[in-house]
Amino acid sequence: MSGADPLTARPEVRVRAPAATVRRLLTDVTAWPRIFPAVVHAERLDDGSGGPARVWVLREEHDEVSVVTVRQVVDHDGRSVRFRPDAHADALLPLGEDWSVESPAEGESLVRLDSGVADLAALRAAAEEESAESPVYLEFADSVTVAGAARDVYDFLYRLEDWPEVVPHVATASVREIGPHVRFVEIDNAGPNGPVHTTEAVRIGFPHRTIVEKHRLLPPLASLHLGRWTVEESPGGATVTATHVVVIKEAGVASVLGEGTTLAEARTWIRGALGGNSVVVAEQAREYAERRAR
Repeated sequence: MSGADPLTARPEVRVRAPAATVRRLLTDVTAWPRIFPAVVHAERLDDGSGGPARVWVLREEHDEVSVVTVRQVVDHDGRSVRFRPDAHADALLPLGEDWSVESPAEGESLVRLDSGVADLAALRAAAEEESAESPVYLEFADSVTVAGAARDVYDFLYRLEDWPEVVPHVATASVREIGPHVRFVEIDNAGPNGPVHTTEAVRIGFPHRTIVEKHRLLPPLASLHLGRWTVEESPGGATVTATHVVVIKEAGVASVLGEGTTLAEARTWIRGALGGNSVVVAEQAREYAERRAR
């Protein structure tokens, strides 16, 4: 009998992207929310590239978010990447544990998960989107200058449950606290002439500088939506920036925007809709902070 023994076979996937791209995604903590579905946010605990990382993991089965410290070990030849959670981790880490990345042909990779649990398909999709400079990947940011305190801007952005009173496109908003500065949020967004769209997200606040969110309930137009609010002190006040990362689901473009809509047109529409709504929220945060500064 030929073929791999099913008891010892390791999950693997062939990727139409260079091995260097795959390895970079595996070792870049800022990419983990994009390539690992259960990772909401990740950040280094130091300024170096090889230190431990703190990872916020969504446990769907328990409806909670847990925080795990992970150490990363990369072999000198770059072919293997290992993740080691701290001793207090209470569940399997959805980043996998031992990865090997080989280059069977130019522009291609063979990725094996030697141990642990992870979504290889999500890693493959992200690597191929990046390698091909795919038009389905969209990242953009908008900033507003505020003549007020950064703390007040952050407070407005964090208290999302108050938005229906002042933000025109937010019809309803509800939150559920699941940990210190960690919330499940649900918002009904109402367009001026369109139907109400409900969004659900996991939101993590880092007072008084950053709020990150990963959307759990996605529209037919997207397979991924990450958001980030950044508040920075600046001369005379603060600057608030809204950043979005979206992966467009090509199969959903026609159902949302109509038959014949191109990816380029979908990108423009998403940029305008999400960016426009974020600017409206940022302007309300500006007004709130500036009133408090008077």
